[in-house]
Amino acid sequence: MNQLDDFDDFDDFDDLEIEEHSGQTAVADTFFVEESSWGYTIHSALQSPPGLAAAQFISWLVGILCAVLAVGILALPIVTRFAMPDLFQAGPAVLLACVAVYLFWYSSRGTQPAFQVDIAKKEIREVVVNRVGKPSNKVAYPFAVVEDVFAVTDQDEKTAQLVLWFRKSDEALAIAEATPAQLVHLRDRVANDLR
Repeated sequence: MNQLDDFDDFDDFDDLEIEEHSGQTAVADTFFVEESSWGYTIHSALQSPPGLAAAQFISWLVGILCAVLAVGILALPIVTRFAMPDLFQAGPAVLLACVAVYLFWYSSRGTQPAFQVDIAKKEIREVVVNRVGKPSNKVAYPFAVVEDVFAVTDQDEKTAQLVLWFRKSDEALAIAEATPAQLVHLRDRVANDLR
């Protein structure tokens, strides 16, 4: 039984024990925090959208098709005429090979964004972790541009999003989603790090 299931009062939230396993802090069912030497990373534990996974699978299939076509265009003159391919065959083959590389890169990208709070560099980075675990930087926000961190609850107040509000703009960025009680500790931690 999860300790957060019976939770009703925000004052009792500090009494909850947060389990730690190999650098990861289990905070909620919908996100977890991974500790690092430079700060921490907030990962979403929610499933990725099925449309994105389907698009990556289709791009992988089309990438294979482009790679096979590129090899075929170059190999066809060698097999049929015992001649080297000419410029008119090499151009499309190189173009198809470039398209295949791009599609393979897209299909190997991750599907879930993560947010790295880098205390050493004083910035919050939005990254996408690929399938082998290497993060790709999407955008970085210096601590100085973040005005406030707060939880926005939905209409039925069962779930909330932890949101960063930026100075001198109407832009906001949701970095985690859970119940309001589960976001209290993370909100306080991020707000404290931004000071």
